[in-house]
Amino acid sequence: MILQKDLRFAEWEIQQTASAPQGFPELEWKHIFKGEAINLNVVFSNLHHIAPPKENVGCVRGTEISLGKADLA
Repeated sequence: MILQKDLRFAEWEIQQTASAPQGFPELEWKHIFKGEAINLNVVFSNLHHIAPPKENVGCVRGTEISLGKADLA
């Protein structure tokens, strides 16, 4: 397979493709090109970042308004 012979070209080609998933780990692409198994934990953690929402604070005529954070419990 041509992708296995020239990994740099294969990586460049993937980066130029609009349909390639954004944030897919570079090391896992190398495993795919070599025909090796990929670590799905690494893939999913790079594609789906979970972070708590930021606190929303605003100011109206000198009065600070805080909307607080969502309770994730």
